[in-house]
Amino acid sequence: MAEDANQPILVREILVAVDSSSHSRAALRAAATLAKLMEANIRGLFVHEEHWSQISNLPSVTSINELTGKAHVLKGKALEQEIDLLKQRLQRQLQQISKENRIPHSWETARGRVDEEILQAARKADLITIGTRGRSFYPGERLGSTARAIIRKADKPILVLKKGVDLGRTITTVFDASDESQTALRLALSLAQKNESTLSILILEEGQDTEGQRNQKLEKMVESASIPVSVTVLEHPDLPDFLNAVNRQQSGLLVTPKNQSFFKQRSLETTLGYLNCPVLMVT
Repeated sequence: MAEDANQPILVREILVAVDSSSHSRAALRAAATLAKLMEANIRGLFVHEEHWSQISNLPSVTSINELTGKAHVLKGKALEQEIDLLKQRLQRQLQQISKENRIPHSWETARGRVDEEILQAARKADLITIGTRGRSFYPGERLGSTARAIIRKADKPILVLKKGVDLGRTITTVFDASDESQTALRLALSLAQKNESTLSILILEEGQDTEGQRNQKLEKMVESASIPVSVTVLEHPDLPDFLNAVNRQQSGLLVTPKNQSFFKQRSLETTLGYLNCPVLMVT
């Protein structure tokens, strides 16, 4: 690795995409939690989706209240007005959460495809926070298309969650001695020390390193840790073994390399769906 294995990872700005979904609200609160812990700035992004402008030109559209199920007709430019009101409400929500956590914040809006605009905005951020899905009306869907696209394309750490983050007593990380897993361990260790949590390390017997080489790298990275560290070796686990091992940790957060086999596209939705904690994927 080009970086010092014991040097903590700096997170100065956290990007969070906001909409009216419960997953987005969870992502916003999670971003605030991490920003407070990492002494970072939080940047809220509202994307005015490109197809909204086309819809607003229709004679009328029907809006359905997600809480009550009641429908009402919006005529003419009423949809644009509704979007402006939503934007203002979400900005106030960001301001309130930032004030509660005493963290600096900024706000921006964009027009276009949600995934493309998030990826564009993420160029100036150190970490992206997203919900597993936005305003989807398909209850069986675990992972939305926007979240999937961002996970696939982003070159920054991504926090993916279904509900808020409570780091609690344990932060878990996956380690196989690869460069990516060493980066994940550094970030997990930094978060655990700042939160005074236990760090749980799940060792996967993968990669080209021998057991001795892997253990040597691990010992060097945690030798000066100021928190309790536990190590569990998983010998060639399949997906159910891995999911059960993570859930047994009762962790508040899992930090893992994005290229880890259980988080590749073919098993990504299953993995995120069955884990009981948010996942921070590191590139």
